[in-house]
Amino acid sequence: EAQNLALTSAMASPYSDPVFMQLGDLLNARVKMRHGALSHIITARILDGYPTTAGLQKLVDNPQHLDKLSDQIAKEVLPGSVNSAPNPGTNDHEEEKLPSLPRSNSWSDLLLYERA
Repeated sequence: EAQNLALTSAMASPYSDPVFMQLGDLLNARVKMRHGALSHIITARILDGYPTTAGLQKLVDNPQHLDKLSDQIAKEVLPGSVNSAPNPGTNDHEEEKLPSLPRSNSWSDLLLYERA
């Protein structure tokens, strides 16, 4: 019975799958290059939408779709954050303040923070 319980909880949580976690790290690295400080929030939302290793693998293998998806989420999280960097020579835009996020050593810690 204990073995069944352990197997059931492992199936229920993709975060216990090392392949899923590695794919999540790859995804987060790509998102971080595009969106910086928003990457943890964007990664958490993408992982909510792709809760299986196979689904996440397909997304990581399709970088154009991943970029579009991360841009869309970034716009939802912080409107004006995508393709709206102010021109360095003008004061047309005030600096956007990014949401403050807790310090963490891993994006998986922040997944728990975002859902709390």
